[in-house]
Amino acid sequence: MLGWSAFFILTSLALVYVGLQYVGLATSSIVVAGLFSTAWPVVIAVALTWLIGRRRFGLRWSELGWVGGRNGVVGFARGFAIGAVPAAVVMALAVPLGHAMWRPDGGTTGDYIQSVMGLGATLLPAALWEEIVFRGVPLVLMARLFGAGPAMVTLSGLFGLAHLRNPGLTALAVPNIALAGIFLSLVFLRWGGIWASTGAHLGWNLGLTALAAPVSGNIMQVAGLDYDPGGPAWLTGGGFGPEGGLLATFTLGIVALAVGRRRQPEIEA
Repeated sequence: MLGWSAFFILTSLALVYVGLQYVGLATSSIVVAGLFSTAWPVVIAVALTWLIGRRRFGLRWSELGWVGGRNGVVGFARGFAIGAVPAAVVMALAVPLGHAMWRPDGGTTGDYIQSVMGLGATLLPAALWEEIVFRGVPLVLMARLFGAGPAMVTLSGLFGLAHLRNPGLTALAVPNIALAGIFLSLVFLRWGGIWASTGAHLGWNLGLTALAAPVSGNIMQVAGLDYDPGGPAWLTGGGFGPEGGLLATFTLGIVALAVGRRRQPEIEA
C-alpha cells in the first residue's frame, strides 16, 4: 500500500507536468491552454483513483472518500464554511496585532464580485486536484497500513514540502501548510470525504483571496481592494500571505483540533 500511495502521488505530479509542458509547446491559444491546465490535473487524479483505488484494491468510491448526491453537496458547503471562517479570522487578527490594513483601489462593487467569482472558478479545480492527490487514495491506503495519525502527518509533510518553491517563503510557511494539510485530512476523514475537504481547501484559499491576501506566496489581484499585511512577517506572513505567519499557525491549530473532535469518522480508514 505504501508503494502504491507513492506511485499515485508521483505519477499524478509527473503526468500533470508533462501534459502541461506539452500543451505549452503544442498550442498558442491561451483559451485552449487555460482549459487544459484546469481540467488535465483533475482528469489524471480521478483516473488514478479508479485505477489504483477501485481496480487494484477493490475499494468502493465511498471508501475512497467520494461521497455522492446530496451528502456530497452538503459536505462541500459545510467544508467551505469550515475553511472560509478561519481564513477571515486570521485576516481579522492581523489588523490589531500586525497593523494590517485594506485600501480601495478604485474598482466598483460589481467589479469586486465578478473578480472573486472568477478567482473561485480558478481555485476550485486546483483545490480538488490537491485533495485527490494528498487526501484521496494515498491517505486511505496509508491510514489502513499505519493508522490515520501517521498517515496524516506523513502526507501533510509532503503537502508542505510541495510548496517549497513558492515565492516569498517564510520560516513558518512550510510548517503552516503542513498543518493545513492535517486540518484538511481531518475534514476528509471526519466531515465528508473529498468534497468536504475540497470545500474547506477552497474556502480557505478563496477567503484569503477575497480579502486581497496572497495565497501560499501567489498574488491574485482582486478588483477594488488592496491589502497591506503589516508586520512583522513572522506574525502576519508578509508577502507570502497569512500562511507564512504565526497567526495562521494559531488559527489552523485551533481549527484542526476542533474538527478532529468529531467522534464518528465519516470515511473509514
